Formats: sequence, C-alpha cells, structure tokens
Amino acid sequence: MNLSPISHQEAIDFLYGLQRFGIKLGLRNIQRLLSVLGDPHREMKSIHITGTNGKGSTAAMLESILRRAGYRTGLYTSPHLYRFGERIRVCGERIGDEKVTRFVEMMKPEVEALNCTFFEATTALAMWHFASESVDVAVLEVGMGGRLDATNVVTPLASVITNVSLEHCQHLGADYRTIAEEKAGIIKEGTEVIAGNLVAAALEVIKDHSARKNAPLHMALDEVELQTKELTREGTRFSCTSPEGHYEYLWIPLVGEHQIENALLAIRSAEILREKGIRISEDDIRAGLASVEWPGRFQIVDSNPLTLLDVAHNPAAIYAVRRSIEEVLGVKRTVFVLGVMADKDYRGMIQALAPMAGLIIATQADMERALEAEILGRCIAKEGVEYLIEPSPVEAYELARSIARPGDLVCVTGSHFTVGEIMAKRCARKQTSR
Repeated sequence: MNLSPISHQEAIDFLYGLQRFGIKLGLRNIQRLLSVLGDPHREMKSIHITGTNGKGSTAAMLESILRRAGYRTGLYTSPHLYRFGERIRVCGERIGDEKVTRFVEMMKPEVEALNCTFFEATTALAMWHFASESVDVAVLEVGMGGRLDATNVVTPLASVITNVSLEHCQHLGADYRTIAEEKAGIIKEGTEVIAGNLVAAALEVIKDHSARKNAPLHMALDEVELQTKELTREGTRFSCTSPEGHYEYLWIPLVGEHQIENALLAIRSAEILREKGIRISEDDIRAGLASVEWPGRFQIVDSNPLTLLDVAHNPAAIYAVRRSIEEVLGVKRTVFVLGVMADKDYRGMIQALAPMAGLIIATQADMERALEAEILGRCIAKEGVEYLIEPSPVEAYELARSIARPGDLVCVTGSHFTVGEIMAKRCARKQTSR
C-alpha cells in the first residue's frame, strides 16, 4: 500500500478526479478494493435500501431509529449536498478529513490500476470507515439500480425497496419491469424484503425475485395502516397501526405525503429488524423519527419571501413537491429556480412544474453533467411558461427572491447539485456573519 503523505485537499481532488470515468455498473472493482482492505464488509450488519425516490429519506429515518435504540450506526448515502463527508457518517458524524486522506494514501495505486469510478472508491471508503469505527449496523443507500451497484457486496439483515419509477433509463432500462429487475438484484437468499408503493409491473418482479430467493416479502403500506395525518410547514404528524402495535401521533420534521410513506416503510423495517434480534422499542421509533435530519427535502429556509429547497430530480419527485406545495403552503404564485442534470428527464420535470409555475428561472449547476441553462430555458418556453435564464444558481436564487411578490413562494429544485450550491453559499454567509 502507498503511504506517501498527501494533504486532505489532494485526497479530495483525487477522488473527484475519478468522476472522469463516469458510471460503470459492476462488482469486480469494488470486490477487489475491499479485498485489499481485508473485506471490511464481511462481518458488518447492514440494511440495504434501493428505490427511485425516497431511499435517502428512508435510510435517514431508519438510521436515526437505530441510533436512538443505542446502536453505533453507519449511514452511507449519495450524492452529498455540499460537503463530501455528508456521504459517510457514523452516529451522525461526518467522516473526518484525516480518515479520507488516510484512505487515499493507502488505496490510490489500487484505485488507479483498476480505473475505479468515484462511487466505487467512496463505497470502499465507507465500508472501511464503518469497520474501523466498529459500527453495529450500517444503513446503505444504493447509488443506482441495485444488482450491479457497488453497495451490492453485502448480505444485509433486510433489503428495502421504496418504489420504482422511470429514471437512469440509459443504464437500467426503459420500462418498469426492467428497472425493477435491477433493483430486485439486492434481494439475497433468505433475507427479509420490505417494499413500499410499487406499480403493478414492478411488484410482479419483486414478488418473483423474493419467491426465488426464499426471501419473505413485506408490503409495508399494506401491513401498516395510516389512520390520521396532519401536514404542516414544520413537519408531519400521523398515527398508524402495524402488525406489532399502534403508534399514536408520531412526528417527523419532514414535510409531505410522500414522507409519511417513507416513515411507514422505516417503521415496518424497524419491526422486521426487531425480529432479527435488533432491540428497537416503540420509544426508539418515536424518538428516531422525531429527530431525523435530512436537509434539502422540502426545506423552508426563509419566510420573507417564503423560500423552499428541494432536491427533487425526476418527474415523480417533482410531482410530490408540487402536491406538498398545494397541500401545505397554499401560496399565490411560485417562482421556481430550476437546475437539472442533462441525463435526467428534464422535459418531464418541466411538465410537472408548469401548471403551478408563475415563473421559472433556468440555471446550471457548476459541473459537467449539468444541462446548459439556455437549453433548459428553451424547453421551458415550449410549455408556455414565463421564464428567465441565469446560469449561476446563486445568482438565480437571489434574482428569484428579489422579484418575488408578497405571498409568493421561491422554490429551488431540480437536482442535489443546484440545491447544494445554494446551501453552501448560505452556510458561508452564516459563518462570515458570526
């Protein structure tokens, strides 16, 4: 192993430089990296979560519940908003700079020899970090698909599938069945499967895979009955009944009907884990949900004008944001700041926004994958929506806030990276003002 000392910035630059290899689905590279590291994932208890939308929120809820139950937890999610360390956490704490640097010092030759992708390297980093920190349970979010995703080297206590929509079609397939086949790839022999709201074609695939793997399948939204709900700007209160009990007036500091579905999935997953010997009480579930932190999800960051950040990056997620705006905020007009990735269904996203958009400001995150603001603007024009073009997300954000009328909502959405640039700027300003 190479032990030549490097700086943390050099380590981060090296990892980001791996993005030049793009997306390469397959397990050979990650298996080789983990082998060099001593296969740190082999003895690690884990929960593996995939799905088109909601997998990050569900992972965050489940990790929070486990932490409240007294377990030393690992949480691996992607992408980050504006700090690399957000991806890899132990008991809520981001991985330290020195740990990232140490990993790159050790593994750079192997990573270079294999032409590893950014995600392959960071997944190996996460597994190594969790093992070195002696986590009790790691919650792992799939990066893309499942079957050939770098996280799919674990044999988890449970596999969770939130939902299936049409996304990453160039990599996963163009229809629900094909995409569901990829996501079903995380189902392991005899491992419990907990699934959320699945369209008929996807449900058929998940049932078939579960049966062939002798994996008990739990349809969480059938097994957990929602009884009452109250949606507010601060969060969501609800009551539900599951096969293992009644939960009265649970609270999550996340907004929207879709977050209730994610919470029901997390609750049922926690109950299944309890059957596997993980000690989780009703109080742990209640406290874990109440304390979950998951920024950039229907996050209100200002009241004058009312300003909302949401990382929705496909049509299904945009529809969920739109429904939450209609149900919870009741604003007169919405000014959207929209920045998307070129490989996403941005036309479908625009069509989802159009009925409630008073104005859309097209912008462009500072990365190669981002769709040019000019192209995005032309697509918006085809929907007959008033629009402006401002390539800088921060400038677009300030423009939207400056032209918002009393009673308007400013909503920044379209990608993690667009929202992340806004959040980074807001954080920098707060630090400067201290």
